[in-house]
Amino acid sequence: MAHPGPEGWLAGLNIGRNRRRTVLSLVPMALGLAALLLLWSLDEALRANLTGNFQDTLIGTVQVHRQGFFERPQLTNDLGTADEVVAAVEAMGVKDWSRRLENYVLAVGPGGTSGLMLIALDPQREPRVTRLHRMVGEGDFFGPDPYSVLLGETSARRLGVAVGDGVDLIANDRFGAPVGDTFRVAGIIAGGGFGVDDAIVFAPLATAQELLEMAGRVTTVVMRVPPHRRDPLVAALDARLDGARYEVMGWNDMFPVMEEWVTVQRLFEYFFVGVVLVLVVTAVGNVALVASLGRRREFQVMLAVGQPAAGLRRMLMAESMLLGAMGCGAGLVAGGLVVGLLSFTGVPMEAIVGGHTERYFVDPVLYPRLEAGPALILTALVFTANLLVGLYPAWRAGRLEPLAGARGI
Repeated sequence: MAHPGPEGWLAGLNIGRNRRRTVLSLVPMALGLAALLLLWSLDEALRANLTGNFQDTLIGTVQVHRQGFFERPQLTNDLGTADEVVAAVEAMGVKDWSRRLENYVLAVGPGGTSGLMLIALDPQREPRVTRLHRMVGEGDFFGPDPYSVLLGETSARRLGVAVGDGVDLIANDRFGAPVGDTFRVAGIIAGGGFGVDDAIVFAPLATAQELLEMAGRVTTVVMRVPPHRRDPLVAALDARLDGARYEVMGWNDMFPVMEEWVTVQRLFEYFFVGVVLVLVVTAVGNVALVASLGRRREFQVMLAVGQPAAGLRRMLMAESMLLGAMGCGAGLVAGGLVVGLLSFTGVPMEAIVGGHTERYFVDPVLYPRLEAGPALILTALVFTANLLVGLYPAWRAGRLEPLAGARGI
């Protein structure tokens, strides 16, 4: 076991004998680290919740279309049966995928008309990719009637329909001929977020294919994978599929604004970390500087009785290290306890923002979680900041002149 040396023992004695100074040094570090752990955990939980809900609601993680379809959705630019795409997707080990058919329609109801995007789903496979089936607030997720649709709350209100009412869908089929039919509203989607709430109507895939003369043909294959698999999957599918025929797009490629918002949020996260570190450095540095001024005579006596300046500096740096370890340990425990408690009770986001959060793809209650990696990084930052603050008082103390006559004490 390594011996701490005389400077280490002196540092420990100094910390123990002056409890007031010790507490004043420990409190800012502990509170600062606990605040950082809480802010980081909340921000990470919010970002993961937002991006996860955005994908789970409708988009999925990765989509494959015919080249150019995403910018200009046209039935003539379809994937056919998409068997080649599905084979490539399954070859990548992806099991959660589904086929879709997308087209613009005019919806006519008792209360008015509205131009909507028709997204035809496979009712059996869609729940593997999104949670639309769990977002139906009124009615059912389609049901036995093949001529049934799902509408968002705003779309239903605009059309003047409720569950069980009829709504006419009018569109142009694959050959450009006008077609239309009456569908029954099977369910109303609650909290669907932008687009789902007021711009989309969902129908069974087979029925839409029949209506639009698209027998067996689809326009989109959508899949859901964990976040860390998104980019590798896009790259693998790009390499496997003909780029001249197909476009492979992650959710961040289709909606870059959302990813830019997440990036801005992370920048604010770094900004808050910087602000808290500055506050910790200021508080601890102020205590350290005042303490060093108050201990000027003590340092001069030590130099006078033979303590070398380098030894005095080592003693003060040892004090900084011990205080840093104690303060960071206390902050880590306090922050862990607070985040741990919130991971069970949750953070009521609706109460904080004063309204519904689902339309912004955020759950009403957020459950933060403390991860070991970020916790260790933040602890190291606070500990390093404390050591840097201790450099100036240690350097200053080593430059003092020995106290005259102290050798006779």
